[in-house]
Amino acid sequence: MDGKSRKDIIKESLGSYIRNRVKGLREQKGVSEYKMSKDIDCSDSYVHNFMMGKSLPSHVELFIMCEYFDISLSDFYDTKKPNPVLANKALDIFSKLDDKDMKLVLGILDRFEGKEEQK
Repeated sequence: MDGKSRKDIIKESLGSYIRNRVKGLREQKGVSEYKMSKDIDCSDSYVHNFMMGKSLPSHVELFIMCEYFDISLSDFYDTKKPNPVLANKALDIFSKLDDKDMKLVLGILDRFEGKEEQK
């Protein structure tokens, strides 16, 4: 294991995931590291340090970031949701439809899914 402990390997992998996820969510929101740090009341060096891999955010700070991005911690770790903000918004709108409209939307989504399979 190249002299690395299992804990170090997991920490490195988790750190990479958190950095990439925060970067993606930040870019989707259209804010800089600096703006995000000010919006969540952290120093810009704190955000920069964990984005550079020098530290990891605490659980509380990660929760605050999720609130900032308007997602849950579950959404943050869900790799099947590349854009959880849009997915949550779509689900919220979908859940307000009546059965007839839900079936119509599902039919449209099925057509899109079929086109992807044909490629």
